[in-house]
Amino acid sequence: MQFHVHKDHFPAWLENIIIILILAVVVHTVLEDLALIYEWKHSTVVGLTIAGFLFDFLFTAEFVARSIISHKRGQLRLYIQYHRGWIDFLSSIPLLLFVSGPAVLVLMIGHEEAGATLGFLSVLKTAKAIRVTRILRLIRIVKIFGRIQNTDSIMTNRHVGVISTISVVTLVIVLVLAQLLPFIRMGDPHDYLKMRKQELASLLGGGEGAPSKNWILTQIRSNPENRDVVLLFDAKGKEIYRSPNYETLRWKLYNHGKKMAISEKYSVVLSHHIADGLHARENMIVFFSILGLI
Repeated sequence: MQFHVHKDHFPAWLENIIIILILAVVVHTVLEDLALIYEWKHSTVVGLTIAGFLFDFLFTAEFVARSIISHKRGQLRLYIQYHRGWIDFLSSIPLLLFVSGPAVLVLMIGHEEAGATLGFLSVLKTAKAIRVTRILRLIRIVKIFGRIQNTDSIMTNRHVGVISTISVVTLVIVLVLAQLLPFIRMGDPHDYLKMRKQELASLLGGGEGAPSKNWILTQIRSNPENRDVVLLFDAKGKEIYRSPNYETLRWKLYNHGKKMAISEKYSVVLSHHIADGLHARENMIVFFSILGLI
């Protein structure tokens, strides 16, 4: 069996920094999901978003640099095919272009303008699916740990790397398919919106038997399940309720903050932050499953 001899692209100190960055982005990925689950302050989420952009930019620069160096050595195909260059690509450029890049652009141009400019991104399931590829960066750590644990056996190192890679990539493919295929639903915010509209229609009611305005406002204010109600309007379009967390939730509105009719008498503006938290929980389960495989 022929083994491909591979020389590191960068000096040892720079390779070590990249290893530290990989470990840091693993922690960052966990923090991003925790921020959604526990509804951290908007300023914290903004900081994590900017950090995610910086990570994706650095890993994109790493991939480009490794590709250029490999090309100069006449080993570009070797790098892409045998030394996980394809993983470096999947976990860098698509994330920068479709996830962290647009997210930072939204922060720069403001919420209202972002809704008009980048609204199409919020309905692209591929954007959510691509985010899952952050987990692929763990495969490089698998390779490092495999060398440490099995230094006496080159064959064992190769088998550990191949098995771990197949396992992790298979999980990622399943998650991507779960986001793209219409008959597989995992943490879909549109499904959650449909459910919430039905629940609110039951709460708000209509016709002669509808509950009073004061009763409805009491239910919205006191029931934690209704914390996704950001604005409530009566039949004349008058605002009768505004969430105390409006400044935080206005970045996470369904339908770019447009009113949605729930009954004959009421319309609402809803936040998708609860659905985001449910999706983040599923991401965490997959994340720690991959750590278990490693």
